[in-house]
Amino acid sequence: MNVKVFFKKLFKRKMTIFFTAIVVVIILAGVFAPILAPHDPLEQNLELKFSMPSREYPMGTDNLGRCIFSRVLYATRTTLGFSLLCTFLAAAIGIALGIIAGYKGGVVDMVIMRICDVLYAFPALVLVMAIVGFIGVGITNVIIAMLILQWLWYARVSRNLAASESVRSYVAAARLCGASDKKIIFSHILPNIIPNMLAIFTVDFGHTIMSISGYSFLGLGVQAPDPEWGAMISEGRNFINTDPWLMFWPGIMILLVVVAVNIIGDNMRDALDSQSV
Repeated sequence: MNVKVFFKKLFKRKMTIFFTAIVVVIILAGVFAPILAPHDPLEQNLELKFSMPSREYPMGTDNLGRCIFSRVLYATRTTLGFSLLCTFLAAAIGIALGIIAGYKGGVVDMVIMRICDVLYAFPALVLVMAIVGFIGVGITNVIIAMLILQWLWYARVSRNLAASESVRSYVAAARLCGASDKKIIFSHILPNIIPNMLAIFTVDFGHTIMSISGYSFLGLGVQAPDPEWGAMISEGRNFINTDPWLMFWPGIMILLVVVAVNIIGDNMRDALDSQSV
C-alpha cells in the first residue's frame, strides 16, 4: 500500500484538514500552557470563587477560586499526554506481537492469538478497575491496567495484515534474494500496514482520551489538585445546577478532541477503502 498516495488522498478532504488543524491547535495550546495560561492552575483565591467569565478569567473561576481557563490548558497536557503515551505503547506492543504472529505463523501465532482470546473474555472496564483496585489508584497504575487489554486490537489487526502481506510475491522475491526476516518485516511488511494501523491508532486515541478522563472522573486516575479534564468534570458535578461552566469547559474540550480524531480516523478508513478499490 502506497503511503504517499494514502496521505495525498486523505488530505484532499477539507474536513480532514479542518479537524486536524483543531487537534493541532489544542495540542499546541497544551504544550505552550505555561506561556498562554494567565494564572497558576493550582492558585486558590476563595474571594473570587465562582466568578463569571471576564478578561482576567476567560472561563471564570471554580469553587476554590482557581482560573478555569488556566486549568483547562494545563489539563490538555495531562489528558492528551497520558492518552497519547498509552495509545502509543499499546500500538507498539500490539503491532510488534501481531506482525510476529502473522509472519511466523504456526505455534507462535497460535500462542499469541490464544492470549488475545483469553484477555478478550474479560470486560475491559471491570478488569481495569479490578487491577487498579489491587495495585492502587493513580494515573500510572491506570495506564498499566489499560495496556494489559489495549494492545489486543492492534495485535489482531496487524496479525491479519502481516499474514496477508507475507504471502505476496514481493516478500517471496525478497526471501529468494536472501533478505533476513528482520529486513523483510521492516522494509516490506511494516511500511505496507502503516496506513491501516494509523487509522486504528487515531480512533483508539479518541477512545483512550475518554477512558483516561473517565477513570479520573471516578477518582482512579489523575488525583486532585492536578488539573485533568475528567477530574475537573468530577469536581464540578456538585455545582452543576448553580455553576454549570465548571463542567462545561472541560467537557467541551473532551467532546471537541474526541469528535475530531474520530472524524479523522473515519476519513483515513475511507481513504484506505478507496485505495484498495
